[in-house]
Amino acid sequence: MNTNDTNSPDEKIFFTPRHIIRKNHLGHPGEDETFYLNNDFAESASVNILHCFAFGVSRWGEEWSIDKEFDRYISFNFFLEGGIILQSARSTLQAKAGDLVIARRTPVTLRTPPGGMAVKYCLLLSSNATQNAICDQIAPHDPAVLTMRDPEKITALLENIYKLIKNGSSRKELDTAIFTFLREVQQQQQRKPSTSALLDKALYILRQKNFRLSRSELAQECKVDPRTLTRLFVRHLNTPPGQYIIRCRLEKAAQMLCLSDEPVKKIADECGFSTPMFFAREFRQHFACTPTEYRKKGRSVLPE
Repeated sequence: MNTNDTNSPDEKIFFTPRHIIRKNHLGHPGEDETFYLNNDFAESASVNILHCFAFGVSRWGEEWSIDKEFDRYISFNFFLEGGIILQSARSTLQAKAGDLVIARRTPVTLRTPPGGMAVKYCLLLSSNATQNAICDQIAPHDPAVLTMRDPEKITALLENIYKLIKNGSSRKELDTAIFTFLREVQQQQQRKPSTSALLDKALYILRQKNFRLSRSELAQECKVDPRTLTRLFVRHLNTPPGQYIIRCRLEKAAQMLCLSDEPVKKIADECGFSTPMFFAREFRQHFACTPTEYRKKGRSVLPE
């Protein structure tokens, strides 16, 4: 039995550093990460309202893949550079720099895309009733990819948590820092500019039409001028609508290549590309490989 008062706010919390380097299936650097693991007794995770399981800084190289199950903790991955693909039994998502990925129950496969990499902060909170309830409010879907409206502030808050963990802070200091981070994430999701309703409408129409719309057709559906639509997409998504539509078609095609045996030509047609040649060119520009190469690489990291 632990005789220390694990609920004392002034009690120091100590974390043990762990540095791991792993190589990918090609023998190249795949993962280089430093994690700080909480030395606290496991039972305090259910006693304390907020409980940090671990904090890490990770760099993932090209073609790195890892399977994750979240039975003991809730994972917050904030991407500073690059991005990843998340695949669960129900969905395939992508995260880029400035995105926060929250995963807590659903097993997922995480991988860097061909030619890609990722640098991220990873905050792990113990999976207790309170912290799961907080996450349900912030992100009802699991896993969830949240685009932060002020990524610099999120970076600063996570760096503060990192500093407290490395220096051996008091429970009160660390709990306050974690609470501030969670509150900021929630507020950034709630703060939407007045034009967000139009963007939400445009994205909904695109999904309903299976991304088979041109910029002018989408503007007509939204009842706005094409230039207004372009400004909206560039402001909030950092890309014009035409490029966004092509990217979504390519991401759908990439998913189909990994999960189906349909010919590349049929996938190109189903995803709205006028010719297989145009599809192949755009695919190579986006993923730095051919559709056939992507299918082979993607299937090599999928769970059996």
